Amino acid sequence: MLKQKRNRQSRALSIQGQENVRLALQSSGLTYIGWSMRCNTYISESTIKRFIAGIPVSTSYFNELLTALNLTIEDSYIVPKINSIGSSQLAIGLNISQLAIEKNTISSFQGGMFMTATFTEDKRSEIERIIRHLQSFLIGSKIKFHDDKGVVRVSGNFSEYEKLHIDATIDELEELCTSLKVTW
Repeated sequence: MLKQKRNRQSRALSIQGQENVRLALQSSGLTYIGWSMRCNTYISESTIKRFIAGIPVSTSYFNELLTALNLTIEDSYIVPKINSIGSSQLAIGLNISQLAIEKNTISSFQGGMFMTATFTEDKRSEIERIIRHLQSFLIGSKIKFHDDKGVVRVSGNFSEYEKLHIDATIDELEELCTSLKVTW
């Protein structure tokens, strides 16, 4: 008995598509769960996050997610396939702007950041809350609290579209910390 091959058809949002989807989602006032409930099939929150980040998702999910936001499926929303690249994942650079190529599809540019902040113990719970919020914008984030020194270190990559959110979150942290240094 032959095993049937898995369908490898997938699509990724282009940069223009990511912008339009974010605007439509924001104006709709939907949460990821609300957006998923508008679709005909269950689509997980992690799949929705990959979709918004320009990472390939199945063609059926791609189409359903756009339709649920009343967006038409346009060629300008789809990242074209590149056939000359193998199916292995390539990454160029570390913690700098990078071009991720995954399964023959170009994804969006990413940046990296490293942050060190010192704080007083009375501000710790507020800082932890803001760091968790910051973590939601980062890909592959690492957070380390050094309790004995009152220091927190955060590192991770991010989509260029999250930069404004990250900047605003860091501004919020800056008001609470005794010192804060960010390297991009």
